[in-house]
Amino acid sequence: MRLWLIGLVAGLALATAPGASGAYTVEPTLTRVAGVETRCYKPGTWERGDEFGGYWDGTVIALRANACRWIGRTLAGERPADWRRTIVAFSWHLFAHEVAHSQGFDHGEKTVGADCRGWRIMRPLMRAAEISRGYAYVLWVSSAHRASCPSSAP
Repeated sequence: MRLWLIGLVAGLALATAPGASGAYTVEPTLTRVAGVETRCYKPGTWERGDEFGGYWDGTVIALRANACRWIGRTLAGERPADWRRTIVAFSWHLFAHEVAHSQGFDHGEKTVGADCRGWRIMRPLMRAAEISRGYAYVLWVSSAHRASCPSSAP
């Protein structure tokens, strides 16, 4: 009975551990820009339950394949318009949000919050990733999270 219980607890721990066995690649540009390792999980290997698409575990930023794909397209020079621009902006904001967590910002309990901090650092992060100033601004404006911040100043 005890062995069964130990196996159950170990299984639950592995099942809930972020990226416990998921396949990923380390994204060099995002790692350089973030200052911490940034992993892009391959499609079908995300093990994070209901997380939208990213998390900070204290040492590594992890992003779901979909977010990495949209960010990767902009790094490759694509400049999506219409609804795709909103998805790209949301993906960059997600990355900036996780970078904010890596800088010590929480979800707003004690600080301005990772959402607002992420929105404020989106453009500098995109510029560091060599996204043009103009397109970085377009994505920044497209980010829906700016409305939830107490100040519109970056």
